[in-house]
Amino acid sequence: SVKYTTIDNARVIFTMKPIFTAIGAWLFFGEKIQQRHLSALALCVAGILSLVWDSLDLSVSHLRGDILGVASAIMFAAYILSSKGLRKKVANIPFAFGTYFITAILFLVSILVMHLPVVDYSARNWLGFVLLAIFPTLLEFLDVNLLSCSTLVEPILSAVVAFYLFSEKLTHGAMIGFVFVSAGMLVLYWPYLRKLPVS
Repeated sequence: SVKYTTIDNARVIFTMKPIFTAIGAWLFFGEKIQQRHLSALALCVAGILSLVWDSLDLSVSHLRGDILGVASAIMFAAYILSSKGLRKKVANIPFAFGTYFITAILFLVSILVMHLPVVDYSARNWLGFVLLAIFPTLLEFLDVNLLSCSTLVEPILSAVVAFYLFSEKLTHGAMIGFVFVSAGMLVLYWPYLRKLPVS
């Protein structure tokens, strides 16, 4: 997607994945789409749009990349939903082995076709690989709507990290976006926060 559209376009489009996850969870698992999820999603999307509004480009020249961004969001939702469905029926070890074996084969084919390195990656990349291995094993215990909506905080966090680590300017849009996304996360997690013990 990012090869054929702007990074901001791709980032905003990819944040639509909770919508597809919620629809899929309702269709395939009968999970109700709670008003809290919708409110959190609306606040977070508003925050992300505030973050990148000035740099969005909706021209026809980026249509291919935008469509690929939508496809990426749908595939992410399909990954979350299919993993959750399988984890209810398949034991952890067979699930993990099957998932990672198929993934390894597909990645190896992609690496060979694209002439990419097999093992020469940074420590940060390897950390990502490890987390990708751990992540699916937790899906059985998580609400898929909650899990998918939680990823909406990523664009705001990236802007804050860029400000502190790379001295990138934190725009007014980013600050407004931070407020909206924080409000969305508060709405999303409020029932869980209320259950926390007070010392």
